[in-house]
Amino acid sequence: MHHFITLVGFLLGLVSLMPHAGAQCRPEPLPIMDATISDPVVLSPAMHEGVLLIGSRSLDGSNSGAVVVSRREGDGWVHETTLRAPAPYDAQGNKFGHAIYYRDGLAMIGAPGLNADAGGGFFFLRTIDPATGSAQWQHLPAWDVVSWKIGEGLGTSLDLDWPTAAFGAPYARGTHNEEGRVMLLDLSNDLVAPLPNPRPSSTCRFGGSVALSDGRLFVGQTNSSTSRGAVAVFTGSGVDMTYESRVDDPNPELGGQFGTRVVRHNESDGTRSLWVSS
Repeated sequence: MHHFITLVGFLLGLVSLMPHAGAQCRPEPLPIMDATISDPVVLSPAMHEGVLLIGSRSLDGSNSGAVVVSRREGDGWVHETTLRAPAPYDAQGNKFGHAIYYRDGLAMIGAPGLNADAGGGFFFLRTIDPATGSAQWQHLPAWDVVSWKIGEGLGTSLDLDWPTAAFGAPYARGTHNEEGRVMLLDLSNDLVAPLPNPRPSSTCRFGGSVALSDGRLFVGQTNSSTSRGAVAVFTGSGVDMTYESRVDDPNPELGGQFGTRVVRHNESDGTRSLWVSS
């Protein structure tokens, strides 16, 4: 069973829960326009200002992964390029495109299957050539993060709120099995630091989802000590984050895994809310 709630008021340091009615929208098929992709299983789309990135399994279904980039032209879409993991991380099974962030030309792409499911995350920049008006994509290797801890799944989730970037590794082992962790980056200073689970327990999978907004980090853990899931809240910036509080499932009788997905949302009135699914 799936249900959605909105966490509002966190800009004031408060957390309250209320149902979200959902916005009306016109359904439209997502465009997969790369002929090399015969297995177009959408993993994680992201869109901003008419540029759409869609993560998909690749040609042979091996989960080597690809991200198809399209741009809006008139009432349709035009295929712009297809992004793949840079060498030497382009091996089969990397799951490149499992999670995607894109805004203002900057893309973060998770590859949780890399290095025997150790995982990693990659950055790309989209620019416009002033002479031709054409779009160009550039890999930014200085910001990439790659794990060598087999099985932790770094890049399963990700988000960015400049200068802070976060990559979830929900299957990381510590004192407990699959207690999870989050890798934090300060992109303004090229700093990297791990954020451990503040309340670790076995198979709680801290980092299965992450969201950043206005100096706060929200981390979903789908199997907490209550077996109902929770969202941990941190405050700070860059790699300096302090544990603030935890929000447990307000409807445990539904039997869902609260925190499966946390997504920040810009409301029409200019405020921000956080959607949590289970």
